[in-house]
Amino acid sequence: MYYIGVDVSKGKVDIAVLNSAKEVVLEQIIKNEVKALNRFFRVLIRKLKIENEDILVCCETTGIYNHPLEVSCAQLNIFLWVESAFKIKKAASDLEGKVTERMPVELLNMLFDMKIESIVSSRRMM
Repeated sequence: MYYIGVDVSKGKVDIAVLNSAKEVVLEQIIKNEVKALNRFFRVLIRKLKIENEDILVCCETTGIYNHPLEVSCAQLNIFLWVESAFKIKKAASDLEGKVTERMPVELLNMLFDMKIESIVSSRRMM
């Protein structure tokens, strides 16, 4: 299983890919456009020799800026977990306000602590 943390902004997305051992496999910044996201996911799937079902994408609710990511994940049948900004900020405060350049990685580590495995397990039952 691979976990992809995405920090979404208007023009770009910061992406961090972690494997199931919580090791960072890839960090990348790409345009926040459906075409760029689709290309990223297709290359990643081919490079890692995995299936779409082996990916869980996580991001914070950002309103309309999430739309390209939502469309891309829907088109490629990739599970997308959108978490509320409130929960993420609450969990980030538990990290003693350690806001870093590696926020997608921090987001994923925090989500692991929020029982990410139970979400993956319930997704497999669908």
